[in-house]
Amino acid sequence: MQRWYVGQTHHGQESVALKQLELQSFIAFVPYLTIERVRRGVPYQVAEPLFPNYIFIRFDIIERWQPIAHTRGMRRLLGNDNTPCPLPRGYVEVLAPCREPSLVLVRRLEPGVSQVRIKTGQFSGLTGLFQAQANDRVKILLQILGRGVCVTAPIAAIEAA
Repeated sequence: MQRWYVGQTHHGQESVALKQLELQSFIAFVPYLTIERVRRGVPYQVAEPLFPNYIFIRFDIIERWQPIAHTRGMRRLLGNDNTPCPLPRGYVEVLAPCREPSLVLVRRLEPGVSQVRIKTGQFSGLTGLFQAQANDRVKILLQILGRGVCVTAPIAAIEAA
């Protein structure tokens, strides 16, 4: 029975390993996201692996899996005692929307510099200054009635202004 496993790639070799594994008829997957960066004052977007130096590979452990470790771009399969360990069922399926880099946009927010807009909740539609992030929540400085008010919101409730 085929399961998903994690392979470690050499630095920056995710796409090489992906191509080589597919040529060997393995099902492989590298989740990507699009990052907005600024170089010399000009913003641009670049696709980066969600998990740098890692690739997801689907195969049957009983059948052939040893060639994976010797594939160009691959370092090793993650596991115990020279045996790969499968991922929990459904884990990779959750990452399926990240197959195409354009589907996810993550903007690096600079504290005190980046403007964000709140999409949902009681402050919906207001724009403020990003202050900090802790886990899945962000702190935003809003100007309400001429005063600076600091509020927290879920990171999913904001967007770049």
